[in-house]
Amino acid sequence: MAHVWLAHGSEWSATPLKGDAFSLGTHGPEPFAGGSGPPVLLRSQGPDGESWLVVTSADSDIRLNGTRLLLGIYKLGDRDEIGLPRTAPMYFSTEQLACVAPFPGSDRVIHCPRCKLPIDAGTPAVRCPACKVYHHQNPSADLPCWTHAGKCSPAWEVSGRPQNHWSGNFSDSGPLPISISSPGCVVTVCNRMALLPFPSGQT
Repeated sequence: MAHVWLAHGSEWSATPLKGDAFSLGTHGPEPFAGGSGPPVLLRSQGPDGESWLVVTSADSDIRLNGTRLLLGIYKLGDRDEIGLPRTAPMYFSTEQLACVAPFPGSDRVIHCPRCKLPIDAGTPAVRCPACKVYHHQNPSADLPCWTHAGKCSPAWEVSGRPQNHWSGNFSDSGPLPISISSPGCVVTVCNRMALLPFPSGQT
């Protein structure tokens, strides 16, 4: 699901775009109430899947990746920067976020790459957004495998060195303040980041 990152002081939060139209203001995307006013994010569904458009008046002062939007419409891409006057930069993202969720089960036994034990259907687990491998994340059963060593287990085992790094206090309830360094697969936990999510020059 697409989402928009917005800075709050030194921290970042992501707003999922669960709808078809949003207005853009100082607090990020909000459900569009109609009428004229702030720039609007619109969902467009085509044969190649979902895309998102910024639609605004031609005299708007909105900037996309530092350039003023002159034509009043722009198709967003992953990591595009959205700039509004007197507002912290926002970043559009199609990145899949990693969250704790009940393991859906499988037609074969799935083993956690960290502890090597089976992951039972319905138990708390995290799926790495990059390599798609499930890890336990069940501290109550002494299986905090996703956060145990601060890196995606398969990425570490394949290369012999960490491909991504996660650090921060983990909680099973609510958004998580975290710090990320991701030269390989991207690990973003739920709704918050402590670093700028899209540094220039990185892909």
